[in-house]
Amino acid sequence: MSLEKNKVIFAVVGIIAILLIGGFIFTNEQSSDNVSDIVVEPEPVVQEPEPEPVVQEPEPEPVVQEPEPEPVVPEPVRPPEIVVPAPVVEAIAAGEAPAPVAPDPAPPADPTEITIDSVTVEDNSVTVVVSITGDFDHWHTQLNFPLSPVDAGGIMVHSGLTYTFDNVVAGDHTVHVGAVDSMHYLIGKQDSESFTIAELIAEPEPEPEPECPFGQEMAASGECDLVVLTEDVSMEIDNGAFEFSIIKIKKGVTVTWKTTEKDLGAGGDVDYHQVYEENGLFDSGPMSIGTKWSYTFNEVGEFNYICPPHPWMKATIIVVD
Repeated sequence: MSLEKNKVIFAVVGIIAILLIGGFIFTNEQSSDNVSDIVVEPEPVVQEPEPEPVVQEPEPEPVVQEPEPEPVVPEPVRPPEIVVPAPVVEAIAAGEAPAPVAPDPAPPADPTEITIDSVTVEDNSVTVVVSITGDFDHWHTQLNFPLSPVDAGGIMVHSGLTYTFDNVVAGDHTVHVGAVDSMHYLIGKQDSESFTIAELIAEPEPEPEPECPFGQEMAASGECDLVVLTEDVSMEIDNGAFEFSIIKIKKGVTVTWKTTEKDLGAGGDVDYHQVYEENGLFDSGPMSIGTKWSYTFNEVGEFNYICPPHPWMKATIIVVD
């Protein structure tokens, strides 16, 4: 029994030994294969950059020196000629001391002078134009009175040489002018000139053209003539009168009167008007304020009517075919 057991042990040990040896051999072969697969790449070669070309600057052109100018020799300055007055020469010749000679006086400055060049009258406006020579600050002007030497007065003109007076009354006038300094003191003489403003005659206003009352028109003679009215007519009774004092109508036209007088009956007067034909052809009867009355004229003729309570109220209606 022990012998068989030992055989089994030896067999197992042998198998293990075989496996260990085979595994070792297989591992070495794989290692050698891996080593053969590794490729060692060479390190890259870094090339140094080529040096930049050296640009040689052009040589400077030689400087040509201009020849120095020849020195200019100044011409000799001739001294001014001294003119000795004849009296001095004579005094020196006689052995006497010459009398002092006064220098020539400076030329005088131009005097300030103002002159009226023109005076223009247009309606009631007057324009004066002056000219001034010499030094001055501004000038003054005034009507009918001379300027004062100190604080000249009048009207100051600071710009230009023209001034216009407006709304000058009709009649004879004198304009005075003077140049002044900044303190309004007169410089030199003042100038003056007279003029006249004529009386302005107003043109007569045209007479208004005459207007014809209702029912009339202007004739060639310049007078108003009646025209025939073919439409019905309405008129008011107001302010103590009939609106139309006379009209001409065509037969068959109706005339209507209406009382519109607000103060009718004031002061104890009767409080109505009345349209009454003087022959009794028509009669409105009493017409108080606001009352209307109409009548149609079917007969040809001339009809005069009044207001009996107010006999001064009269009117006429002419009827034609």
